[in-house]
Amino acid sequence: MIQQESKAGIYMLCWTEDIMAEVIYNLRRDRPDLDGGKITRLRDRIAESLKLGSIRTACRRGAQR
Repeated sequence: MIQQESKAGIYMLCWTEDIMAEVIYNLRRDRPDLDGGKITRLRDRIAESLKLGSIRTACRRGAQR
């Protein structure tokens, strides 16, 4: 939702693999009941839904403007 709202150019949502690693670390710590497959699928879904905000894509291009 944040990414959809940012299309107006007011702000740019950016994330890195380090940020994603921190999210996964905390998820594993807080939810030890989740198996690795579920965590991997969740990570992939998050990355896919926020792919335009990846430092490797839109954010890098936005910084070059």
